[in-house]
Amino acid sequence: AFGDGDRLSGAGTISSPAAIDVSGSATVAPGAAVGLLTLNADVNFGGALEIAINGTGVAQYDRLDVNGHLDFNQGLIEFNLGFAPAAGNTFQFATMDSTNLAAGQIPDLSLAVSGVTAAFQPSDVEVTVALGAPNSISLHVINAVAAGNVTYFEGGSRADTFVSGAGDDF
Repeated sequence: AFGDGDRLSGAGTISSPAAIDVSGSATVAPGAAVGLLTLNADVNFGGALEIAINGTGVAQYDRLDVNGHLDFNQGLIEFNLGFAPAAGNTFQFATMDSTNLAAGQIPDLSLAVSGVTAAFQPSDVEVTVALGAPNSISLHVINAVAAGNVTYFEGGSRADTFVSGAGDDF
């Protein structure tokens, strides 16, 4: 289990016969700069998932592959944009065997931004879930976005804990 202050980062594969719990202020950050982290276990996710995106090629952004069930509850996803993605860019950053999430835009998400231009609007990006082969979660850019950080929070109660003055809650 990963709890407050714990950090799991890097590329490679971790296998566990028991579920991996990520809770509180624990963070999962695939890749050293960018890379693929594979978790061979069920994952109960309530912490932070940091995804670095430095370009449009699959080798230019972080990816998380869960060979098991991904239960995403009260967590956050922070996108660190190392370049300015264009409208229409899509980044499939997570795949899983199954999930508690429904297809479509992830419900109950609020958004915080830091390090991006004041012209940024919450409607500039969306996080979507696709169910099928594979089940996946993607960031889709609707309008061009400047480099910086974009953070999605599931549920409203965690936003203030993590942004702590770093951005605005929408």
